[in-house]
Amino acid sequence: MSAISIAAHPADNVETHGRPAADDQPVPPRRYAYDLPMAGDSPDDAGAVASVRALVLEHVAAFNAHSTARLLAGLAEDAVWVTGQDVVRDHGGLRELFDDWLWSLDPELTVRTLVTQGDRAAAELREDLGVGEQRQSMSIAVFFETDAGLIRSVKVYREGRADLDQRH
Repeated sequence: MSAISIAAHPADNVETHGRPAADDQPVPPRRYAYDLPMAGDSPDDAGAVASVRALVLEHVAAFNAHSTARLLAGLAEDAVWVTGQDVVRDHGGLRELFDDWLWSLDPELTVRTLVTQGDRAAAELREDLGVGEQRQSMSIAVFFETDAGLIRSVKVYREGRADLDQRH
């Protein structure tokens, strides 16, 4: 077993701590970044949690930089990316997805919550992207599986439809 790690984006995690917020007083954001110990944890588990968290955060940063090379550097050569009914496999397919289509939407991700356990991570993200002349924002849930310091699998669930058929 390993520790569960939770982190949240402070701008999206505003709470009143059980008190109503005064109209003239802004409520300070709360930041969560802690590990929850689990039965059987070893000192090595904390390093694994930090490593998976760092890998996912670098993935998001590379995505936001629209850097296909940097993104692929964190993905296993045979990585699988699933969103809706679309399944993209390996670096060649992912390069085509990002370079030929996705970057044209000028996407940006904001981490709201990131939970890691062992070699897996789950993230609640806000995705902003351009569709036609308009900018759209939606919540997405993303599940990552890692192995040997690389992401092997990414599964994306979007608010509404998750299919990428807007490219056709």
